Amino acid sequence: MVAAELRLRTIVETWSLRILILVPAALSIWFVNRTGTYRTLLFDGGWTTRFYVLAWIVLTPYLGWLVMATGRLTFSLIRHEPTQRVDEFFVGAAALILTGFGFGALSVLYPQIVLGFATLMLLWDSRSCRKPQRFALTLPLMATSLLGLWLLVTVFIDRAVIPDVISTDVQQLYAPYLAEVARNHSIWLAADNPIFSDFEIGHGNGLHLMFATFLPPHVAQIVSFLYFVAIGAVIFELARIVLPWQALGRRWEDAAIPIALALAILGLAWPRTMPRVSPGLYIMEFGKYHLQTAAFFVYFLLVVARTSQKRDKFAAGICAIAVAASYPPYAALVFVISSLGAFAKVVQRDRSGFITSVLLGAGAIAGCILSLSINYLYLGIPATNPYSLFRHVVSLERFSKFGSLDLLDYFVVSQSLEVTDFLSKSGFVAFLREARSVLAVALLLALATYAVAFVDSKLRSDRPESHKLAPLPNPAGLFVVVAYVASVRLLDMALNIPSLMRLSVHVNALFPLATVGMAYWGLAVARRFKPAWFSDRLAPHAALAAILLAGTWMTAAHPWKSFKVDEAITFVGGNSSHSYASGHPGLEAV
Repeated sequence: MVAAELRLRTIVETWSLRILILVPAALSIWFVNRTGTYRTLLFDGGWTTRFYVLAWIVLTPYLGWLVMATGRLTFSLIRHEPTQRVDEFFVGAAALILTGFGFGALSVLYPQIVLGFATLMLLWDSRSCRKPQRFALTLPLMATSLLGLWLLVTVFIDRAVIPDVISTDVQQLYAPYLAEVARNHSIWLAADNPIFSDFEIGHGNGLHLMFATFLPPHVAQIVSFLYFVAIGAVIFELARIVLPWQALGRRWEDAAIPIALALAILGLAWPRTMPRVSPGLYIMEFGKYHLQTAAFFVYFLLVVARTSQKRDKFAAGICAIAVAASYPPYAALVFVISSLGAFAKVVQRDRSGFITSVLLGAGAIAGCILSLSINYLYLGIPATNPYSLFRHVVSLERFSKFGSLDLLDYFVVSQSLEVTDFLSKSGFVAFLREARSVLAVALLLALATYAVAFVDSKLRSDRPESHKLAPLPNPAGLFVVVAYVASVRLLDMALNIPSLMRLSVHVNALFPLATVGMAYWGLAVARRFKPAWFSDRLAPHAALAAILLAGTWMTAAHPWKSFKVDEAITFVGGNSSHSYASGHPGLEAV
């Protein structure tokens, strides 16, 4: 009897604590959904705005936790093997995209169902929370972490927390469809508002649809911030496997974590440099779905670049299906990554990696067919992009319920006027100029680092041993990253298609990794010929200092400058979004 009472008390205490953990999230959800809150944000400000910001600060980690908990559950049901946090996030996001898509198709996107699902998921995950991976706390790692925190806080306030009232699309197209889905509990269009473009662009983004059932449409900006952080996490993992740490020496291996983290931060802050210097990844409109797509593309590079495991095959398949189902044209870049990965794995004679790359492409095909079929059966047209291809298979009977084909013809023609130089020779020349500048910077970095190593080797009394050189790792990972960046930039600059130009912004985040990767590989090869001239005592610290300085400069020159120009801190202090927008007519140019 006593044992039973103790067991019951333990169970009650355990579950009470787990439920108590969710109370801050519940209070935050209640506050952001209060009637009149959004209007107060736009026109009045005050304490409502301050508490609104606080509510999103509280809610954002819970939303990230929900995505990762879904990934852990999905892996536990399919593949019983250890997983990395980054894999859990993307598999969880893909599972929620497909689940939200399915719930919407069945017209069961009710807040009670979604919140119940989310609560059960978090309670299940709280049973077995494992400790995060811990790294040795050093001064370089602390400095790098503080720089990363500065960048993330800046972007979170400036791009995620403040409602986007500047964009010409977010409040007019994206937010209304999320609100309509929440109102109708379904992805299918209401009879009194049959805007087919809303359905085509939004119905496959199940993660956004699920969150929008119990949160305002502003949640799309928070989801984009989660993907922004995830891109940094993927670059961190790519840097750890792409750069030849062992071949550079033991001290380079010791500095791998802070250098990889610094490269991730530098990538997130890196601007677009051609044809002119302009904002990079952080300026993508957070109220849209672009950062979701960008994050998955960068993750696919990690999947095909690293040594393939069973979890990679599953992750490649489910994530590719989710991305292509969200918007079919995205399958084109998935095929680029799949082809690069397959080529690299064939050269390596890596059968498992080749299968992973093939599954990535196959998943994209499956998701593409799924989305095109639903579009055709419902709208009467598989997609409007590329319009010249699908214009010939339109079902006039079905499409006439949603719009006029003549108006769509006019809209497509008017948009095509923006493409003034398709297949431009000047774009190809600009690409060659940019490629030459990247190679020049990589060479300069390699020479500067080698100079530090050479001088250090001459100054130190104990010369480095030359007979214990580690073998060079396989360069396939670097090849995939560099080839993908080059491919996307070539398509972007040569084709001059506005939608492709907006989507290709994400490759800017990979430029630092690709450039430093080429420099360090050159350094590793040079060390093979003259190991006595190469000391790893000071060179890793000099490299880290240089990357940290570059990251600090880029963060101050771009995200922080945007933060100050927008006077984003005034919104946190209680100013309304209306005063924020009207006081900064030049925001669209930032």
